[in-house]
Amino acid sequence: GEFATRSRQPVELCLQRRVAFSLRRPSSDDLSVEPLVLMARGLELHALPEIAALRARLQVELAGCPDGWHPRSTGNWWRSEKEAAFPIEVSKLRRLCDSFTEVAAPLPLYFQGLAFWGYLHSTSCHLDAFEFRSDGAGVDVTVQSRLLHSEEEPLLDVARGMCAELLCTHRRLAERFASSTVNMAALFEGRALGLRGADPARIAKLFSAARRRGPGRERWHRLDETWLCVDDRDFWGCVVEEQGRVVWHAPG
Repeated sequence: GEFATRSRQPVELCLQRRVAFSLRRPSSDDLSVEPLVLMARGLELHALPEIAALRARLQVELAGCPDGWHPRSTGNWWRSEKEAAFPIEVSKLRRLCDSFTEVAAPLPLYFQGLAFWGYLHSTSCHLDAFEFRSDGAGVDVTVQSRLLHSEEEPLLDVARGMCAELLCTHRRLAERFASSTVNMAALFEGRALGLRGADPARIAKLFSAARRRGPGRERWHRLDETWLCVDDRDFWGCVVEEQGRVVWHAPG
């Protein structure tokens, strides 16, 4: 499953040949004591194939740079090489980055570079269980997950640190530019940090199939078949109809 570009997720939602879900109910109705758990089998997130290849390439190419493997050097490389190395006509990673740049233009280049640094540390994982809890202010959800590839553990350590900074320091600001990203971070790391998890409605929308898709009307948006996978809004900008963010593709 391909996430719509405007959701800015550097992963794909993948189903194995056999997929199963089961519900484990708590012993009481108090979700602050014990969560409601949706167990999953055969549900995975895979980092975009472009990312693993680029990560290996940059770790070699930037080894001789003063900063080495660092957000500043990788961000500089991306800005100078993306046109040639990642044509927007064919590169999902390029579209994710350009989409983020469009909404985050007011932010300093360093913070924009941190988004790219985060993409470079994307990992692949099994999604084993979704836990729903309540703290009195509403219900939130977190996920239990396992890496598909144990060698990605160092990447996960960096990603967790970035999630912590995002959720503890920049959550309110980031909600304006990347709501899906904030909720995905909260899904994986919110409770571990002593914070609220993700909004279940946002996660349900992010993981649901899009009913409508198609390209935009301007610039490179005309090349992106997922550009219209967004909610319908009226003249005042209010949501009148929601839709999912995943476009499913057959294997191969």
